[in-house]
Amino acid sequence: MNLIDPACEPAEGMEDRLDYWLSIDEWTDVEAIQLFAGIDPEMSRKALTKEPFVFESVIQLNLYQTPAVNNKGFLVCTCYDYTCAHCEGTKEALLEYTRKCNEIDVLLGKRNKYKTFFSPLEWIERALSRNIEIPWFRWAKKRRLFFQLGPGGIALNTRQARGIENAPTPTKEHSALLVIIAVLCNHGDIKHQERGAAQRIMKMTDDIGAHLDDENIRNVLKKIPSGTEEKLLTTKEINSRLIIIAALCEYSGIEHKKPETAQLITDLTNEIGEPVDKDIILKELKKIPYALGTRMK
Repeated sequence: MNLIDPACEPAEGMEDRLDYWLSIDEWTDVEAIQLFAGIDPEMSRKALTKEPFVFESVIQLNLYQTPAVNNKGFLVCTCYDYTCAHCEGTKEALLEYTRKCNEIDVLLGKRNKYKTFFSPLEWIERALSRNIEIPWFRWAKKRRLFFQLGPGGIALNTRQARGIENAPTPTKEHSALLVIIAVLCNHGDIKHQERGAAQRIMKMTDDIGAHLDDENIRNVLKKIPSGTEEKLLTTKEINSRLIIIAALCEYSGIEHKKPETAQLITDLTNEIGEPVDKDIILKELKKIPYALGTRMK
């Protein structure tokens, strides 16, 4: 079944989204189906209907024309004029995604009323075994997010997937998150090692609508003196650090979405003698909107 050209590459800015989804421990069946249809599940809105797949808006993971939506995923055109070509085109695009999702649902094995959870690798292998062509699969292999195991098998390109038993080495990005938090605390005149710092930051996360409890924040702040991580972080842990960074930026009047913010934070890390590469900081800042989205549902 060739729903979408499997050779196509993700749209600009969607690479990190695929990295994000492939790093998650498990997908639900609904998430897997949308991903195989080229939809970012966190950027879709379901219509208020009993039908399994009817979308009000989607943001795609490929280069095909995207229905017009704003940065929150809402349809831009609201004229409700059924003769409007824009509205008609958007409606047709959403119907096409509905059809794709329903077809994939059938091929994967019709879902029951309970959610099904599998690892990304299990879902991908299941899709390939049923001849479901995943739109971003070749791109992910090219990026070495997968590697081949024999003639037909694949594995995610992680230390765990390669069977390395020794304690994995955290990535530079994971370690950089602690340094960024440290310099932003310093920039905002917050003594991260003092009692009450976690509660202050908790209030900041409340202010941006992405609450983190003070114990979670305190556990992060405790690790700052070393400046390094001792283990690979889970997606949830990474998101917590990104939310803390977003809250500290907001507190200090720093707009994390602006490209020049990466240079500002780089300069701050240089000042404390813990330099972090600008490209790494920029990559992490780009993930913040999605981390916030996990707490704002």
